Formats: sequence, structure tokens, C-alpha cells
Amino acid sequence: MPPRKKSAPAESGNTTTAVINKLKSKYPGKVFSAGEYTMPWLLKRLPTGILDLDIALGGGLPAGGMTFLTGKQGVGKNWMINQIIRQHQQRHGDATSVAVVSTEMVYDKEFAQLCGVKVAMSDQEVGLLRSLYEENDEAMPPEYEAQLREQIGSFVTVPPSVAEESLQIAIDLIASREFDIVVIDSFGSMLTEHDDETELTDAARVGGAALLNTKFAKKLNAALGPDDDGNPNLTCVLAINQVRDNTDRANKYSPKTVEAGGWALKHARWVTIELSPQAKVRDGDVVTGKTIRWEITKQKAGGHEGAQGTYDYLFKLTGIDRIVHSVEVASTYGVISRKGAWYSYEGNQIGQGSGQAAAFIAENGLLQKIEQDTLKAANVRCSYG
Repeated sequence: MPPRKKSAPAESGNTTTAVINKLKSKYPGKVFSAGEYTMPWLLKRLPTGILDLDIALGGGLPAGGMTFLTGKQGVGKNWMINQIIRQHQQRHGDATSVAVVSTEMVYDKEFAQLCGVKVAMSDQEVGLLRSLYEENDEAMPPEYEAQLREQIGSFVTVPPSVAEESLQIAIDLIASREFDIVVIDSFGSMLTEHDDETELTDAARVGGAALLNTKFAKKLNAALGPDDDGNPNLTCVLAINQVRDNTDRANKYSPKTVEAGGWALKHARWVTIELSPQAKVRDGDVVTGKTIRWEITKQKAGGHEGAQGTYDYLFKLTGIDRIVHSVEVASTYGVISRKGAWYSYEGNQIGQGSGQAAAFIAENGLLQKIEQDTLKAANVRCSYG
């Protein structure tokens, strides 16, 4: 076959345009020139409230894709999810829309409220808590009941079911484009229809969950695609997956831990944040919290992997001391200067030690400005509430 004759340089652009227009006509709403499509994470990111993590993420978790939180049990994956939801509620108010699809256990609204999430308790739940007061011949304070029933925006919860149904509901929620956040908790403990229909003594079918996750990953990509006008889907999918000890250690170089769920999920995600415990936080002999290390092991939304840092999770706060953490991060970017034990901001001393500096910032309402200055110093352009 003779080689295809190349178009002259002057004709090449016209020929390409003709091909693009023909494809657009043949596949309406499916082919876009570069200037006709917008990357979703440029339109919306979801801050985590952990300043150095958000800097590493370019402003927060990307909309339009799936972010995975992985780590061993007790490392704070659910807290991180609730922290992100709380941040979004605080920034967007009643316009917030969240859906939580559970495959492991029902969504823990009690813990979510401790984390600052505004999600309403049911009448039955409020009644049970009211009975605790009545047992002591007390009345539930009206302000406490109002707090239990408070909710910001819309909140949909999907209780555990067979994996096929749960994941299809998740796909439908994502494809609707009506939700800012869709949480899937988690991929490590799903029950397939085949396993549900068999007895515990029956032989297990190998690879059922992994095959299902492969199908889900393919459907997810389509659900998150742009609409016929090129408008991106701005849903942020947050997924949890546990890591487990690797029992196949015949090779000493094998990884010590493995992540369940199949290889397809590794390719479908845009961002992976791995959490791991580092040390206990102590006040004298009393354990008051734990130091958690975060590492971005995958980043496909305008950044790269490799960034890492730590934060202290404090039991009494059910989370981090955001001001103290932000003071330390701002110091690394020169927004807050430190000379010896003294901290200064905009040329004025604000305290001796991070505790005093944090108290000054709280009293004067400077946190948001300092965080915004730090983001600017780190060359991250985004809103941060």
C-alpha cells in the first residue's frame, strides 16, 4: 500500500478542523475541542481544613473525580471524611448536598456531630437520648434537642446492602450531578449477591468483589464525564478502603500490607491519601491524642504525588487544633515569623509559643486571613473558609 500523502502545512489545520467537525456531527456532545471543555477541579475544590494537606492538593480535594482514603483501622479515615463534609457545610450552607453510601456499617451520625457535621437525628434517636435524661428525672435541654435535629443542606444516607445494589445507587447519585459529595464506605468489606445467597459453609467464589469493582470503576468514569454541552460533573467522590496485613510474605520484599478491592480501583481514583499512625500525644502520663501522618500517593488533578505531613488528632476536640496547626504551617511559609519562642505576624508579636500565638489569633479572628495568606505564599489560588 502506498504511504498516505501528508497534507501541506497550510492545509493541515483546515483538514484537522474538518475531521473534528465531522466527529462532532457524528457524535454530538461527545467530542470537544480543548477550548470547549473545562477541567472540573479548576471550578471547585473541597478543602480538608488541614492547611498543609490542602496546599499539597492545590487547594483541596478535586471535584469531578474519586479520592481514596486508605490506612489501617483506627487511623481516622472516617474523621477525615466528616472533616471534609463539615468544611463544605460551613462554606456553602444550605446549598450543600451530601450522600453517604455505606457497605460496612450505617453512617454514624453521633460521631459525625462530634466532628462538627450538621446532620439531623431521627425522632427515634432523639427519643432514646431524651429517655436518658428522664431516667435521672431531668428534662432534655431544648437547645440540645435543637442541636441534635440541626442539619445544613440535604443529606442522604444509604444503609448497607449487597454490593451490587450499593454501588449502583452510588453510580446513580453521581450521575445525577445533584450532590457535591458522594461517600462510599467502604470497598474493603462488600458483600456480593453470590456470597449473600450462599451458606457460610459453602466454598467461596474467588475474585467476585474484585470483578464487581472493575465494573464499578468503568461505570464511574462514564458517570463523571461531561454532559452534552461539555459541562463537567462537579461531584467529589470520597471513598474509604482499609489496608490489611499481607499474609503472603514468602518473599521478604513483599509489601507488609495490602489494599483490598481489586486493581481497577487503583486506576480509577484521581487522588489517594494514605494515613498512618506515628505516635501518641501525651499530657504527662495521659494519652490525649495521636499523631497521624498523611501522604499523597497518587495525584492526577493538577499536581503530583509524594507530599506528606502530620497532624495531631486530639480526643477532647474530636479532631485537630486547627489554629495551632495553621500557625505551624504558616511559619514554614514565612507568613508568621518565629524568633526563638516568639511568634510574630505582620511585624507584631502575637505570643510566646504556639499556644499563646493561637490564643491571640482566636481572640482577634485572624485565622482565616492567616490561612489565606499562607495559601497565597504557597502559590495556591483558592478560597479557604
